[in-house]
Amino acid sequence: MGCRVRTDVGLAEQAGRLNGLLDEAEAALAVLGTAESATALVRLARHEAQLRKIRRTSATLSVAGAGSTALEPVESFLGVGRTGFASRSSLHQGLRMAAASALSGWVAVTLGLGHPLWASMGAVAVLQGLNYSMSVQRGIQRLLGNVIGALVAVGLLSLSLGFWPSVALVIGFQILAELLVLKNYTLTTIAVTPMALIMTGLGSHLGPAAAMTRVADTLLGVVTGVLVAAVSISRTDRHHLPTR
Repeated sequence: MGCRVRTDVGLAEQAGRLNGLLDEAEAALAVLGTAESATALVRLARHEAQLRKIRRTSATLSVAGAGSTALEPVESFLGVGRTGFASRSSLHQGLRMAAASALSGWVAVTLGLGHPLWASMGAVAVLQGLNYSMSVQRGIQRLLGNVIGALVAVGLLSLSLGFWPSVALVIGFQILAELLVLKNYTLTTIAVTPMALIMTGLGSHLGPAAAMTRVADTLLGVVTGVLVAAVSISRTDRHHLPTR
């Protein structure tokens, strides 16, 4: 308690000294351009060291005051994770993604598509939207980006590039995707699609037809994801409804 009183008194003294300095500054400005201005400016300059001292003392008191303030306990990273994982919304979202992934993969296998994993990835990506409207928008953007990216991949795969040129292209597309991911999802998908196809071709030779397979798998995943999102939509999700 005594320390707090001394701090308040010290702050009051500093406030008074600062007010005096401000008065000197106002006086200097009032006579600026007259014969008395030189004398006023010299008098004000004498207070520069005092003003700097007040500033240093105030900064020290601010740091000390901040250090004495009791910090509220912060929940640990694992605690936040457990709370979020056990929430009803997380469980609902996890079940939706699992159902969409399994359904799209099963349909892709049934239709004889060569890469059912791409269909499952497309369905999961659609369901990452915060609401149904964003899920539909995300699905359209992903499909459009895959179509354009597949066209780029067709041209690159037809060149029969070697290992190191393919690696250079993968790195370039990866950097481009990282730069675009916060700007536009469609542009990001355009960069990711040829990158994924070229990476797949590093292990096994892929022809231009693989790009069309990518589009077909993505279309299947997007449609499945949107249907699952529509069937399992939350009662609190009203973003897709027209406002009155």
